[in-house]
Amino acid sequence: MQLLREGKSFSGRERNCAFLNLGNRQFATTSWNMGVDFPDDGRAIASVDWDHDGDLDLWFLNRTGPRLRFMRNQANDRIESPDNFVALTLRGTNSNRDAIGARVELQLKDRSTSESTWLIETVRAGDGYLSQASKTVHFGIGPDSTIESVSVRWPDGTTQSFDGIDAGHRYLLTEGANQAVATDEQRRTISLPAQDQATSPATNSVRALFANAVPLPIFEMHSLESGERELVTAQGKPLLILFWASSCPICVDELSQFTAHNKSVAGAIDVVAINLDALAISPVTSNATDVIRQTRFPFRSGSATDVLMDKIRVLQRIVLNRPLASAVPFMLLADANNQLVAMYQGAQPIQTIIDDAASSSNSIVARRSRSVPFPGTWTTPPDILLLRPVASVFQEAGHDDDYLRYLQLDRQRLSQLLTSSNSDKVRQQLAVRVANDSFDVGLSLLESGQAAESIDYFREGLELVPSSAKGHFHFGRALESVGKSESAFAEYSSTVSLDPKFARARFRLGMMAASKNRFDEAIEHFRSIVNDHPDHVDAWANLGVILARTRKNEEAIAALKRATELDDSRVQSWLALGGQLASRGEFSKAADCFARVTELQPNLAQGFAALGQAFAQMKQDENAVTALRRAISLNPRDAGSQLSLASIQAASSIESIRDGENALAIATQLAAMTQNQDPRVLDVLAAAYAETGDFDQATKIANDALALIPNEHPLRKQVESRLALYRSKKTVAGGANRTD
Repeated sequence: MQLLREGKSFSGRERNCAFLNLGNRQFATTSWNMGVDFPDDGRAIASVDWDHDGDLDLWFLNRTGPRLRFMRNQANDRIESPDNFVALTLRGTNSNRDAIGARVELQLKDRSTSESTWLIETVRAGDGYLSQASKTVHFGIGPDSTIESVSVRWPDGTTQSFDGIDAGHRYLLTEGANQAVATDEQRRTISLPAQDQATSPATNSVRALFANAVPLPIFEMHSLESGERELVTAQGKPLLILFWASSCPICVDELSQFTAHNKSVAGAIDVVAINLDALAISPVTSNATDVIRQTRFPFRSGSATDVLMDKIRVLQRIVLNRPLASAVPFMLLADANNQLVAMYQGAQPIQTIIDDAASSSNSIVARRSRSVPFPGTWTTPPDILLLRPVASVFQEAGHDDDYLRYLQLDRQRLSQLLTSSNSDKVRQQLAVRVANDSFDVGLSLLESGQAAESIDYFREGLELVPSSAKGHFHFGRALESVGKSESAFAEYSSTVSLDPKFARARFRLGMMAASKNRFDEAIEHFRSIVNDHPDHVDAWANLGVILARTRKNEEAIAALKRATELDDSRVQSWLALGGQLASRGEFSKAADCFARVTELQPNLAQGFAALGQAFAQMKQDENAVTALRRAISLNPRDAGSQLSLASIQAASSIESIRDGENALAIATQLAAMTQNQDPRVLDVLAAAYAETGDFDQATKIANDALALIPNEHPLRKQVESRLALYRSKKTVAGGANRTD
């Protein structure tokens, strides 16, 4: 297809070939002798006894002109009743009616030698590329041969012989009937005089007229007069957009021609000249503004942008199925409704452009007849151009503004057809297509941050097709984006009612339920997702988190492990899994999870804080201090890590780790922040005082902590034990005073 779009052929300029079977497993080339070696780009050939004279004639189909050739075989012209052939038409009864697949065996006997030979033919469907020869089986018979027997093996495998078949005749052979029926037809006189096909003279210019007018994309140029961006669009009458370059003499002459014919042009069309100098690969010495001034060009002028030219290339691919060669002048003619009706390359007569503009308001039937360079008869009505495929091409090219515009135009055209149609079936089909356009316009607006503007489109689509799960889902997204969460919840619910496996809708329902602490409902949605979509990592992760919040630790750990297996890079899953393992006292496994977090995000304070806490619980004081210091450096306001660090430095059994002064400084600051009302902070502060040798102050602070701790709280016994040490002038050893 790419070759064809470049104007090339699969096998262009290959002459037709014919070969003569010499009977000794050798063939001779007879293309020229038979007169078939035309320089056509041949595609298909079909053989048939067109004139009923006993020999096979040929039809040729070509990619190039002439598209169709008929070549009449004149071998039997001088024989009034030729007997050098037999033609057999097969009719199936038990087998298929056309007897496709049947094999015919013809036994011939040589009169002079009495030797027998067999000729075999098979009835085929589609016996050539893009062609089907006559299904009548045709045998050529030599002058010294007679027909000995004819047998047919039918497609169902049965074999049958036929009697009463002589050379020079045509017969019908019916499955199950042993007698052949003669079907001779009179020879037809066919008068097909050879004609020369008129060809257009070679020219460097291109003029293409379009029956189906294609709306122009959104074109913007830089005005040569003001330098501002201007929209290039028709304003009440046809518009000609002329692309030119200062280095092109033909372009400059074309500008002058428009100046010379200013009055006749201005009355018929608007003209905009867009200069391409700014996009040239090589520097351009002349100035576009000077050229416009020198030619006294009387119409608007501007310079092209890269975006505009890319849209031109996309437009060419749509209307021509391939881009034109990059050459100027190049022109687009749009009708008064800003729809492309003609494309030109090279200089064009001004009157031709004016005539094309005048015909742009004709009916589509009249425009189609005018668009071809030769007369003819159309056998089908013109198609109505739908713009959804056009929209898709512009979307693929990254022009989202044009994608949205073409979708809206397609929706308008389909809506008009829907209104005018009297067929319920057609109306139903059109309603689906209008709804899909509405949904896609709404989705485009939603994705571009225009949620409020998208709502009416989703609502319109659902009025036409209320059973669209996709429509309800995206409508819910739009409603949620504008803060209408209850209405959004209802749309998501409608989505899963229509399609229970619609994972994105269930996910939103699960998240919304979780946000309102309806955890059982959220768990049900997430479980439904992972049952239908076992690799849905987001569903597994959120299921694990909610199961953890509802204290279903075993299930939570299983879900979070599955999430990390599906995606090893998800930090939140590793954090949640580590937290669940730590809550079960599996601190070593928890530390592995938190270590993975610090690998994935080396600057995440939360990961180092959790890792430090896990190390502290395992009494790996050195590792704990390293992790906690990193957490504090990343987040100086992390009070939890500061308290844990002070606790270790005040009571570690490792002398190099203990640092009573630093622990005292940290704990004093935290006590002030909590207004001496947090017993955990006071407990660490007392241990720090003891480490620095101030046992009186340690005893006082420990008593203050006890006053804040309920009798049944486990921390109370720990503080009481440490208070006894302070009264005995002893420090805490082995980290016994660490807080949970």
